[in-house]
Amino acid sequence: APRPPPTRPGPLPPPHPPPPPPPPPPPPPPPPGGRPRGGGGGGATPRWWIVQVDESAFNNSASEDGGFEFAEWQLQHTFLKTADGSESRVTKKSQPQGATTYHLRLQGEMVKNEQSVSERTLSYREYKTLLKEADPARTSIVKNRRAFIWNNEYYMLDTFQSPPAAAGVTTLFIEKPVEAVERELPPFVALVEDVTTKKWFSSFAHDSFRRTMALTNDLAEQQQRTTTNKREEIQRHQ
Repeated sequence: APRPPPTRPGPLPPPHPPPPPPPPPPPPPPPPGGRPRGGGGGGATPRWWIVQVDESAFNNSASEDGGFEFAEWQLQHTFLKTADGSESRVTKKSQPQGATTYHLRLQGEMVKNEQSVSERTLSYREYKTLLKEADPARTSIVKNRRAFIWNNEYYMLDTFQSPPAAAGVTTLFIEKPVEAVERELPPFVALVEDVTTKKWFSSFAHDSFRRTMALTNDLAEQQQRTTTNKREEIQRHQ
């Protein structure tokens, strides 16, 4: 008897829809010593602010009621002697009860109005060797850095320990319009002064040592004026 024709397989069932893509990771922190910033700016001009911080927000963040986590470390910048006066520095980065790492940062030539910069990690032996090339005319800059994410924006706060005139002052780089900053800033951070408007800022924008020294001089002059005003006020009431 003739064989029946082979049966054709039916249509395959539709495939399962692919799973949704995972959410994008938070923005990575910049390299050690890189400028702190708050969020992306969509081309906004970076601005450097002096801010006041409610420390209780960080003290409570480790408790069960804390609303965010943060990373903390200390940065110690030591500036090296260079033949052309450009900025080169080594950085000691220490985490509380954590690891200590060492980094070298070298400035290169200006390329399209941007300062070229190269960085690499050092061994402890390399770090100690480069410290012998420290520039005695440039004081070290020491600051505590705290980084956290707030409303999907990345922030870094720098609180100076040295130079002495800047000790206790906290700064924040922000790369977004000022209006958005004032609207979206964490409630425990208050803007005090936009130092980007200072005359010295544009001149030293690519030189962290001179920029910090200019900020320190401004703070010292403000303190001197405040002291003088208080003294005059006391004398008027005597």
